[in-house]
Amino acid sequence: RLRYATDIMINLLPESSRKTVLVVGVGHGHDVFMPLLAGQFQRVIGVDPFVESDGNGDRDYERLLGLIKQYKLEDRFIVHRKMIQDYLDSSNDKVDAILAVDVLHHIFVTTDRLTESSDFKASVELFRRLHGRLNPGGKLLIKDVERWGVRPVLYRMGVLKGDVDFKTKQAWGEWASAAKQAGFSLSERKVYVPF
Repeated sequence: RLRYATDIMINLLPESSRKTVLVVGVGHGHDVFMPLLAGQFQRVIGVDPFVESDGNGDRDYERLLGLIKQYKLEDRFIVHRKMIQDYLDSSNDKVDAILAVDVLHHIFVTTDRLTESSDFKASVELFRRLHGRLNPGGKLLIKDVERWGVRPVLYRMGVLKGDVDFKTKQAWGEWASAAKQAGFSLSERKVYVPF
């Protein structure tokens, strides 16, 4: 399953955008270990506050650091334990790609449509700041769970288990609208079908 999801992500990024990659909400790091080990990514900067209630806590942070050490990736996989906004305040790193994989709904939590919520201006500002970190030709890849779709139906049917609150998720157009106002343009939209 991980290889399937990773291959889809990698194929959306041109090779020129795979050198230095900033991962917003790196969590377990699973999305980037295989591309790092396979030489598809040269360097990864992972940022995550590791908040237990968001799905990744102290143990996950320690495990991630242990895996980085185990695979001798200390010089290629740097982890910052902080909010993305704090990282952007304290760093001037330029990157070739930014990955925001299943994280935006943790940063901007609202049951309203994002464009109609009090979080919209903050989301545009975050995207604007991320846009400023990209090298020329760099790419932003957003993957996030939507309010409606296959996964919510599978949860309601009991096929998937968990306590995911799909009312706080956003339709893809909401993220695209914020990113567009920040200077990004949509180059491709792909529907991810779970493995």
